Amino acid sequence: MEHNNLKLQVGVKALIFNKNKDILLLKRIPERKGEDSCWDIPGGRINNNRSLLSNLLREIKEETSLNSISNPVILSAQDVFFRGSRIVRVTYVARVTSSRVVKLSSEHSEYKWVKFDDLMKIKDLDKHVRIIIKDKDKVSLIKSFINKV
Repeated sequence: MEHNNLKLQVGVKALIFNKNKDILLLKRIPERKGEDSCWDIPGGRINNNRSLLSNLLREIKEETSLNSISNPVILSAQDVFFRGSRIVRVTYVARVTSSRVVKLSSEHSEYKWVKFDDLMKIKDLDKHVRIIIKDKDKVSLIKSFINKV
């Protein structure tokens, strides 16, 4: 695949766990007619004048209204080629520290909390999340993070 002349962007995402060791998934509304919706994790593209972490916290708050996120740790970096752009997607693992109810932005239609071990059973899970949870080393890091909750 030819990747010259692509616009470079950076995105941040987070696997967010609650006190019950469940992970937050958001049902993404398709950006264009004919696209499929899928279950994804919170996050989005960065603003260049802010740090990665600041952008992550902003995206989480915008998409979910959650603002009590503690100890985000970088889990993965992926190259995503999408609509003429190369997106470096940095995925964190983090925990929510309050019991605040999730309030979705207009980008998502629903949300759910699921057990990590049930993620692979979700048919329409974002393919980049699926790649992370298929990686044994990443799974080991995620599970050690979950067990600290």
